[in-house]
Amino acid sequence: FADVLPVSCLLEEAVRGVETPVKAGTLECKATGMKWKPQPLLLRHGRFNQRVVLRPLEPGIPLPSFSHRHHSPHVLQPIAAIRDSPSGDTWRGSKCYLAFPFCQYGNLVEYVMTQKAMDVRLSARHAAMIARDVVLGVEGLLENDCEHSPAQVVSSIMPTKIFIALNGTAKVMAPINTGRPQSWRKMAMTMKWMSPEEVQDVPVERSNMWQVISYRVGLLLYCLGSQDAGIGHMVPNFVQDAPNPNQVDMSQCQQSGLLRQLVEECLRLGQLCVPPPRDILMSMLDAIIMG
Repeated sequence: FADVLPVSCLLEEAVRGVETPVKAGTLECKATGMKWKPQPLLLRHGRFNQRVVLRPLEPGIPLPSFSHRHHSPHVLQPIAAIRDSPSGDTWRGSKCYLAFPFCQYGNLVEYVMTQKAMDVRLSARHAAMIARDVVLGVEGLLENDCEHSPAQVVSSIMPTKIFIALNGTAKVMAPINTGRPQSWRKMAMTMKWMSPEEVQDVPVERSNMWQVISYRVGLLLYCLGSQDAGIGHMVPNFVQDAPNPNQVDMSQCQQSGLLRQLVEECLRLGQLCVPPPRDILMSMLDAIIMG
């Protein structure tokens, strides 16, 4: 990893015009933050001069290699690793943290909940823009990520792994193995965002890649259009005892027109039970965005 930096390159954000250097041995607290939300810090070192958030790597987990850096504006990936040690020694007893660019609106769950708190409902145009960005982000990862399987990349299509930047661009977080075990709650949430192929443990390969991607995009659009139906936390509602796995309850979807049609086609609820081809899906999203 070319950019393993010391703690001294981090600063607390200015309070009353004063920026405070981050102390060695405090990065775990900064990465956890308040209510498990990482605290944004200023990274200043060489070419870096931006706000970042940190995510810890467990000891023994190798640093990711970014020989192929993603230049897509729709991909969120670490830009550097920060090495911290309670003793102040750069290497002895140290722990690494990955520095990600700070996305001001947080992940998609946080963004939707903030909008809902302000009594703002996402429009069909806004939902389509997010979905288009997600497709482009996943395609960028699939093209350039040599470390992760297609299944790992596609699993990033879920609200907690999609972040919204200040300019409104949606960014898909690159898969990172931090070495931290996943809680049962997160595992349950992950399963709710699986396509039928994933639920049935079918390997994600080139032959079925688009079916998996389009189904997850359909779930995303379904949730974005159903906030007033009790899905403010971006969790799909499923039909109980349905013959097909993860079959959503369309009575809860409040989208209409072309966007509702797209949701139904992505979720294979039409007569043909097949997803729209990639060019058709993107054209439909563009048509919704253009109004």
